[in-house]
Parts: sequence; structure tokens; C-alpha cells
Amino acid sequence: MWQDYIFSIGNFAFAAMLIPSLISDKKPHWFTSLFTSLLLYLFSYCFLTLKLSLTFLALLVSASCWMALFIQSVIGMYTGKIK
Repeated sequence: MWQDYIFSIGNFAFAAMLIPSLISDKKPHWFTSLFTSLLLYLFSYCFLTLKLSLTFLALLVSASCWMALFIQSVIGMYTGKIK
């Protein structure tokens, strides 16, 4: 299905755009990171049920990047690096 390719390319691009945030000292707010991640995990499951496996994988990667940002934000708050 051609839509699977379009959605997956876009979502892999979104994940790649998070790399600077993942390696930077500045992080998005924990609330933003957590709920973006949870919603993307939900969306990935929905795409899996539609048999769009590449999009499922791409959203899983994006959701995991957002979850990593959430974890980094929480660690940063407790270590005093992020206010």
C-alpha cells in the first residue's frame, strides 16, 4: 500500500528530527514528552491493526524517541540540570 510508505517516511523523518533534542542539554517539558509518546504508541497500534507495518515501525521509533526525551527530562529535573 503506497500510504504505508508515505506515513513511514514521514514518521522516520520526525524521529530523525528529534536527534538534536536527544543529545542536547535542553529538553521539552516532561508532560509534552510523556503524552506525545503515549499517543504515538497508541497510533502505532492502530496502524498495526490496519496492516501498515512500516508505519507501525516508524511510529514505534518516534514514540520511543519521545519516551527517551521524557526519561531524560525526569532525570534532569531530579539532578537539577533541568528546571
